[in-house]
Formats: sequence, structure tokens, C-alpha cells
Amino acid sequence: MSTKSPAVIYLDNNATTELSHDVAGVVMDMVLHNIYGNPSSSHEMGTKIRTVVDAARYGVAQSLGCSSEEVLFTSGGTEANNLALRGVYDAHTGPPNEIVVSAAEHSSVINTVEALAGEEGHRIIPLLPTGELDLEWAERLITEDTTLVSVMLANNETGVIFPVKEIVKLAHKRGALVHCDAVQAYGKISINVTELGVDLLTLSGHKAHALPGVGAIFIRKGVQVRPCITGGGQEFALRSGTENYIGIASLGTVANEITRRNGGMESGLRDAFEMGISKRIPDIVINGREALRVPNTSSVTFKGVHAMSMLTALSERGVLASAGSACSSGPTKPSRVLLASGCSVDDSLSTIRFSFSRMSKLMDAARAIEACVSCAETLRQGTDSVG
Repeated sequence: MSTKSPAVIYLDNNATTELSHDVAGVVMDMVLHNIYGNPSSSHEMGTKIRTVVDAARYGVAQSLGCSSEEVLFTSGGTEANNLALRGVYDAHTGPPNEIVVSAAEHSSVINTVEALAGEEGHRIIPLLPTGELDLEWAERLITEDTTLVSVMLANNETGVIFPVKEIVKLAHKRGALVHCDAVQAYGKISINVTELGVDLLTLSGHKAHALPGVGAIFIRKGVQVRPCITGGGQEFALRSGTENYIGIASLGTVANEITRRNGGMESGLRDAFEMGISKRIPDIVINGREALRVPNTSSVTFKGVHAMSMLTALSERGVLASAGSACSSGPTKPSRVLLASGCSVDDSLSTIRFSFSRMSKLMDAARAIEACVSCAETLRQGTDSVG
């Protein structure tokens, strides 16, 4: 059961999600019944935990349309992305070894690519004003010198879905592998790695109602990857360290839920929110609205209102949202994703991300609309604005 106050409207689900009821039940059962052990141990308790890990691996594989042998567990999406990028890059022998990424990638991809390949060793696919990927530029930038292409399935700020199938065709034609960061798509839209054609795909548990501290990576059979963490040889010798079996069990439970739902969620709440807020505040901009998006994400620009002031005011009214990605620290900066889509600095600093979950209610959307209208009017009458 949820422990959050009923007075709070939580619309920051792209940052993290509450545990699903099934996951909470599984975790409590393991804790209360003292179910523990090392999956590598050969005795009864170790074997029992190994069965838990294997069942979760099978569940994740089923949710992605691949075999269990192609799924391994990590500590989360960031580690999974690092393993995909560093693993392929380090396993590649000899130059050229260029990496191509989209301008919208998560910092765990962008920063890792910069550390690996340097300024001259990677190319960035620009975005269109709609927030979509520019495929014409992708075709120019992916060449025979490209070793790896990394393009996310859905953007964490705007929710825009990228044409991964088309990127795979371009990349494979030139002999490059493709990694897809599916962290923000998993559990929101159906994902089948065979249909996508990707060589590697990464996901995170806590973005999909599982525990934090667990993620997974799909590595297509035959793809050469060098491990980033060495040790006892767990996870097919690609990710050493004793498995986080409780976290893994939670992810396996979520995977089974996703498979039962055929992978997706409805967009009704998000659409109702956008329709209502657009009617009440006509000059707002909904970023990526013209593009295909995951059904839970709404990036809203409140022109002339500073995002941090808006977030504070919304929080005082019990509505919790965020300004862009929640995975970066430090002072607020203009969103590079919005800037890459042609958004101005001022508008970027006036943008709030509202992200629903399958546990959100229609009342949440209605209360959020009322709070946004009240906060925007109050702040616009004051002096705390941008521009």
C-alpha cells in the first residue's frame, strides 16, 4: 500500500515511482519470512535465492521478447548504460571507433561517451523543433567509422519517442551496433527487442514501480562486451558482485506485470491534464505535443514564470513535479534537450515536467490543473519571472 499522504499529488514519476502492490507484497514476504542467501552458494538457501534470480531474469526476458541468457542485472540504469557503452567501446579492436548519440540522451550516456571518445570521437544527432530526432542528420553522421550508436527509446523530459527501428537500419547497414536506453519507456509502451532490432537495451527498476538500486541490460547473443566490474564472475562474467536478489525479485515482479498488460499504459490522464491546462492558460507551450510520446509525460512551459518558483508554489499546494531531469545535481540550468529543440533559454527555465503513472487518478490531473492556474496567476502578478 502507498505510504504517501493523500493530500499530495505526485506527478514526478519519471524521477521515481512508488512500489506496485505486487512488488510491495513480494518484498515484504522476503523480509518477514527471512528469505535470504547468496545465489552463488551451493546449499539450500543459496539454491532458493538462485531460483528467485532466475525467475526474475525469465520475467524480464519475457517482457522484452528475448531469451533469459541475454538479460543480466545491474545496480540501475546508469550502470547498465555504462556497461553497454564502455563494454562495446572497450571490446572493439582498433580504430576507427566513433560513437554517435542523440542530443537528447540522458547524462549517463552523454557523459560516458564524452569520457570514452572525447570531443573528436563522437557525433551528436540533432533534434527537430518538435523534439523528434533528425533522421536526415542521423544518416549523415552514422558512417563506416561508427562503432556504436546510442539512441534512447523515449526522452525523460518531453516523453518524445525516437525512431529506434530506423536508426538500427542505418547503423547496421554501416556495420555499427545500436544501444537503446529504454529506461523511460519500460512499462509505458510495449518493447520487443527483436522488433526494434537493437543490440543492447537498458532499463531501470525504480522508474517502473520496482525498487531502486536494480536495473537490467539486454545484450544480444554474439555481441562482444568487456565487463566494467570484475570479480567473482556473476551475471555471465559481465557484472561481478553478489546479486541484489530483493531488488531483482522486485524487477521480475514488475516485468510480469508489464507482460500481463502487454507492456503499456493509457494516455487518458496526461491528455486530460494537457487539455484542461491549455484551456485555462492559453499561452502555455506543451513541448513535443506534435510528436509521438509515451503516454505519461507532459513538458509544460509557463512563459514568464521561473520554473523553480513555480515548483515551490505547486509544492505548497501539494502538487509535486520537476524541472527537467531529476538525475542531475547542482543549480538549475537550461535543459539541453529543450535547447536542442530550439527552445529559448528563458522558456527552458520556465518549463515544468509533469509525469503520471498507472497509479495516478483523474482527481490528480484535476487538482494539478487548478494548482497550476493559481500558481501561474500569482507568480505572473509578482516579480519572480524570467525574461
